[in-house]
Parts: sequence; C-alpha cells; structure tokens
Amino acid sequence: MTYIIILILLFIVTRFLVKSFVSIRKKNPVPDENQTVSQSKGTSEDMASGKDALWYHEDDYCMIELTPKENIKALNDESEIINAKSKENFDGYGFTDIHVISDEKIGLDIRQISPVTLDEIVNKTGIQKASSVATGYSTHREGRKNTFGFGAGYAAIYYSVKGGTVDRIWFTNLSSLDKEKVIPCLNEIGEKWNLVLMDWFQTKVVELSDRNEIEIYLKGPDEN
Repeated sequence: MTYIIILILLFIVTRFLVKSFVSIRKKNPVPDENQTVSQSKGTSEDMASGKDALWYHEDDYCMIELTPKENIKALNDESEIINAKSKENFDGYGFTDIHVISDEKIGLDIRQISPVTLDEIVNKTGIQKASSVATGYSTHREGRKNTFGFGAGYAAIYYSVKGGTVDRIWFTNLSSLDKEKVIPCLNEIGEKWNLVLMDWFQTKVVELSDRNEIEIYLKGPDEN
C-alpha cells in the first residue's frame, strides 16, 4: 500500500514539474546546415564539446531576452495573453497547453549590433567566453555555429549572429551570474542600443536605462 502511495505521489510531482516548465516557450528557429555542427547524444557532463563549452535547453531559448524598446506595448500585450492562458490551462497539477510566444514586431537586427562591439562590452564583466555552444533536450545535443556565449555551468549570456550582425541576445540562469558585473553590462547595452529586457518566465519588462530597476530585478527588493 505504501509503495502504491509513493508511486502516485511521484506521478503527481513529476507531472507538475514537467508541465509547468513547458507552459510557455519561444519559437526556436530551425538552423540551416551551415549553422549547426554534429548532432549527438550525451550526459549532462557532455552537453557541449570542450572544457569551456556551454549548453542550453531548447525550452530556455530567448525566455530571458533583450529586445528593442519599441516592442514594449507588444511585450505587455503578449504578457496579458500568457497570464490569462496560464489561469485557463492550469488543471491543479500543471499546465495543459503550451503557448508559443509571438516574435516581436521589431527584431534586434534593426539595431545593426556588431558582434565585436558586443563582445567588448560583455568582456568587461570578466565572464569567460565559451569555445562553443550547443542546444538540445534530454540527451540530444546540437552545436550552434552562429551562437556565442559567456558563462559557466548553466548561467550564461548568449547571442546569435545573422548576416554579420547580432539578431538575438538572451540569458540562462541570469540571477546566478555576478550581479555587480552584470548590472553595468546590461545598463550599457540597454543604453547604447535602446533595448529592454523581457523575462517571459515572470512576464516582466525591465527598463535597462534605469540601473536601479535592473538591480531590483536581479537582486530582489530584499537585497537593495
């Protein structure tokens, strides 16, 4: 009897964890053959090749991202849709539907951000640049030739390049990076290219020109 109860509890917990984490996601672009490297299977220790390589789960793609400030209304409108659907689709254990977040009307490519200039700004943080970047799910791994990252473990800053300019900037486990170094970095990037940060997990827009707002977002009110 005890064994049956444990199995039931494990089923409920697993169902909640799996479904709640995939309730919303950004559409992950399908790269052409020139943008990928070898596909493989591996463990968490083999997520990307190289000692200083980085890996991100495909569900975390652009879930915390930078975008032109002109998109704020669209971001808030999309957030309202997400919040409404979250209430509608919650069944007591998790979410019963996956909502694919719409792409912004104005893409980051409009800013014509140079990868070299972006590297110079991020390098000021002292966070190490990865030798390679891979993505995937479960044991599936797929390298990304046009994606670059700074970080270690699962805390990282990523950007992708298309046509010679940066077309996406996003983060994984942002709050685990060195906040004292990341705050001025985000502030400089936001002011230089008039960008805001969008956290889709929290459906929250962060004004990067306001350093205090960045600090509150990263540290929380208790640390300020």
